[in-house]
Amino acid sequence: MAGILAGFSSISAEKPDTSVPVAEWMELEVAVGMDASKVKEKGWRITRGEGNKLKATKGWSTEVGLDQYGFRVLPAGDHRPDGSFFYLSDYACFWSASPEGASNAWRRYFIHSDGSVTRECRDRSSGFSVRLLEN
Repeated sequence: MAGILAGFSSISAEKPDTSVPVAEWMELEVAVGMDASKVKEKGWRITRGEGNKLKATKGWSTEVGLDQYGFRVLPAGDHRPDGSFFYLSDYACFWSASPEGASNAWRRYFIHSDGSVTRECRDRSSGFSVRLLEN
């Protein structure tokens, strides 16, 4: 399996006939058990282990996922605006196509030691993983 850590400005041009999820992240979270009232909350959300249900069973530095749906979230860390890489076996961060203000965009964030899925904004010049949807 291969991939890249992409900046927000490049994610829509990666592959023809695909799109980056927006509402689909929320739909996925509800489908795997998150209470619908929590999907729009910011930050760490008290959940029912939705992150572990989506994380791969191998590749994480500590706690591993259950991969109950074949989504296989693998840790890839993040690429910071200063060019450095962090948490390559601890975190998985995915862009959403939703901008927030002039310089941020929404992401989903999985961590090795927690079973939740975090929803938060980050600087668009950061590099995160991208899951594309076929149009």
